[in-house]
Amino acid sequence: MTHRPLLALAALSLPFLLASSPRGTELSFGIESGSSVTKAFSSEVSMSLDDMQMTMNGQEPPMMPEMEMSVSVVNEIEVTDEYVSVRDGMPRMLERTFDSLASDTEMAMEIDMMGQIQSEEVPTSASSDLEGVTVTFEWDGDEQEYVPGFSEGEGDEELLENLMEDMDFRSLLPDGEVDVDDEWEVDLAAFTAVLAPGGDLKLVPEDMDTGMMGMNSNFGSFSDWVGDGVEGEVLATFRGTRESEDGASVGVIEVVVEIESAVDLTDMVLEAMDEAELPPEVQDMEIDHMDLEITIEAEGTLLWDLEEGRAESFELSGDFEFTMDMGMAISAQGMEMEMEQVMEMSGTMTSTATFE
Repeated sequence: MTHRPLLALAALSLPFLLASSPRGTELSFGIESGSSVTKAFSSEVSMSLDDMQMTMNGQEPPMMPEMEMSVSVVNEIEVTDEYVSVRDGMPRMLERTFDSLASDTEMAMEIDMMGQIQSEEVPTSASSDLEGVTVTFEWDGDEQEYVPGFSEGEGDEELLENLMEDMDFRSLLPDGEVDVDDEWEVDLAAFTAVLAPGGDLKLVPEDMDTGMMGMNSNFGSFSDWVGDGVEGEVLATFRGTRESEDGASVGVIEVVVEIESAVDLTDMVLEAMDEAELPPEVQDMEIDHMDLEITIEAEGTLLWDLEEGRAESFELSGDFEFTMDMGMAISAQGMEMEMEQVMEMSGTMTSTATFE
């Protein structure tokens, strides 16, 4: 008995089997020139105080008060992007209108000093001069970066500093075709555009009061908390395709985030203190330093419209840790003191985005 007919059949069948086997999926940016997309981003960080250490003139206070504190920071962003020119899988000229920009912070404190309880709630709203403004982003091939400018040619140049063009989540995409369960690492520097979409949107507190113990509710946002020295890992995994609610075929990318960041916010606080209203018992307050460390452990999902070549939605949620080290000099009730506060807080974070 010979096996040659079986071998011949296998050889003839091989091309057909290869052609009919699943091919890799391409997840790429493919928006056409002239297209317009409205993008809405929402994020919330809620945290409570775990521990606080304090020194006055280098010594621990003789009677350390018991303290409870909670903070919630909510950011809402909506922009409309006009893709004037798209080439080689990326925008070459983009016009972005900042439709609405808002940030709200709620801080609640309760201090128990030998049975004497003081409580306070300090809300703060922030707005931006970028709201209603249209900014252009033009690709500079020589410098390999986007150059922002005003669509009408003139404006406050400081508003353009540290803006980010990528609000498409292109940093989460793989380099080439992928199969189900393929994994890839996301560039940490590029991932900041996911945590802080649009970059520094110049959200400035409208009214900021300094409450008990020199605390204020200007805790900033992701664009303030994530600096250049981000460490850790962001891992993306392709989980296949499915049909979205509107019938589009979308690729599913799961994201696992384990990162930490340390930033110096001294300049931001000094600028904010110029507008702050001190408590009546405090005659003067000078900020020496404010250092911040955050840790994020989160998981999320990006749905990518395969036909239109753009993001359809994104969601991310997880655990958030926040450590703030602040030093200040205070003049109060005829006394001068150097105060150091280290606060450790933890809680949760959520971030969502939709594209239409």
